[in-house]
Amino acid sequence: MGEQADRLARGEWYLDDEELRQRRLECWRRLDSFNGAAADDDAVRSRALASLFGEVGDGALVVPRFQCSYGHNIRLGANAFVNANGFFMDDALITIGADVRIGPGAQLMTALHPVDDHRRRRE
Repeated sequence: MGEQADRLARGEWYLDDEELRQRRLECWRRLDSFNGAAADDDAVRSRALASLFGEVGDGALVVPRFQCSYGHNIRLGANAFVNANGFFMDDALITIGADVRIGPGAQLMTALHPVDDHRRRRE
């Protein structure tokens, strides 16, 4: 794991680099499979989510269209439900418990740009 990915994993301020860009690209490829599946092809969507998320509980359901940054930091509990057009910026862990319902267009974002350190922002 490179320095920036390590910083990201520790929840520290990080800069984008080639490794993180490649991780997002791989995530987006899996999302293409999930979001592009036929309306009645639950098996394709289930496999895509299982390969993408850190954990998917039994009976969990995500309605397309869905977007996320990396995928592996998302944990869905049993019977969790995420309605259409969800966006999870999973730069840190996002845990959705069992039986939780999330409405359409929800955005869960774990990243924050530094706003107080003006010197660092200029760099």
